[in-house]
Amino acid sequence: MTRTRTQTYERVVQRARELRQYPEVELGELWSPEQANERAARWRTLAADPQLIPMHLAQAHQEWMANAPARDARRHARIENRDFARREAERRSAEREVELREAEEAMLARRAREREDRELAEAALREQERAELERVDAERRARWLDRPAPAPDPQPFGVSHEGAERLVTAWMRHLGALDAETTRVAGDGGIDVVSEKFIVQVKNYAGSIAVVDVRALYGVAAAEGKHPLMFTSGTMTVEGLAFANRVSMAALKYSAEDGTLHGLNPLGEHIVEHGLDNYETAASLPHL
Repeated sequence: MTRTRTQTYERVVQRARELRQYPEVELGELWSPEQANERAARWRTLAADPQLIPMHLAQAHQEWMANAPARDARRHARIENRDFARREAERRSAEREVELREAEEAMLARRAREREDRELAEAALREQERAELERVDAERRARWLDRPAPAPDPQPFGVSHEGAERLVTAWMRHLGALDAETTRVAGDGGIDVVSEKFIVQVKNYAGSIAVVDVRALYGVAAAEGKHPLMFTSGTMTVEGLAFANRVSMAALKYSAEDGTLHGLNPLGEHIVEHGLDNYETAASLPHL
């Protein structure tokens, strides 16, 4: 709202009266000490002689108009400084965004290269492992084909106890004991298959062979002066495997339905892979 000349006059008079009543008022909060003292002295003069107020108003108006260019220049400088600071902040923000985007792109590219290198290394490793498995499988097939007798065919419907003995006899011949035969006499001490060097007990059930059966087979083999072999379609207890490993007895698991043979202990695995020809040497090795 624009003040009239009378309102401005009344305001100046009121201010002059206040300064005369409180001469200690300081105006340093708005102006420098020199300017504050000059204005305070001017207000005190007006308070002492109110007749000077119109002249003071005219002089103040002239000073205001005279200082308008400098005031405008300062205002424009402030605006320019504010605009420059804003533009600088925007420029720095844009540069920062560009740097962050470039850093993110570089990080993503590095991760993509690392992932690609890792995938290539994993693919090469898988290819190497596949080639190694193929080589091992080819060697196993070659050894199996080179065996003196073929491996028995799978029996999809399973086998009886007598059939299991005949199946194990076929496995023994395939492993190299061509003279293996099933026993046909009673009181054979649980021996189901015999050859010149080996005696075999066959356990055709899904349970676990106890250590007492393993000990019994070992005792019969020691009495006969032959090497004991335990064939089962199930498993063997931990105590039984520990005793078999201690006395160098091979434990093997057969599957009539699948036509496969696996070792239950290290010596059994060695026999499946290499046959019975070097059994004595393999049984004497500490790791088997």
